[in-house]
Amino acid sequence: MDQRRLMSVRSEVVRETIVNTICERARARVGDPLHPLVTAALEAAERVDLARAGYHTRVVETELFEPARRPLPGLAEELSGAADDRWAETVADVAGGLADREPSARPEPDDPDAVTWRVPGPGGHVRHLVAVELAGPAGADGRRDVTYGLLVRCCAEVRPP
Repeated sequence: MDQRRLMSVRSEVVRETIVNTICERARARVGDPLHPLVTAALEAAERVDLARAGYHTRVVETELFEPARRPLPGLAEELSGAADDRWAETVADVAGGLADREPSARPEPDDPDAVTWRVPGPGGHVRHLVAVELAGPAGADGRRDVTYGLLVRCCAEVRPP
């Protein structure tokens, strides 16, 4: 990550503005209907409601932040060999593998496992705070499901069902 593009901000300001806005908008959409293959991929999560919140988190990001409208670099290549009839399984495998490697603590921009920093948009720290808020008492396992849902949406952006 190019350190010149990072800006230091106070966590409470980020929470009161960006994080709360993203969480409110994502929560409001959790029950919205989704493509059946997207639903099938999200159902691979332990907590489907949190995965759906993560999915909608990414939708909200693309509405709020112009850079978030770009795809996750390299993701199209990971999905390129998947057969259409195995879309949900392939997406679940790819998104699950990336989510499993995401650090459970607040990720650092230079951590190669911190996929939340590589997804264009508000950055890994914002996404970590959103996941903490959305996961609530589910803790680290819930944050993983939120991240998983976000990554399912990233997959759908580069290879729609």
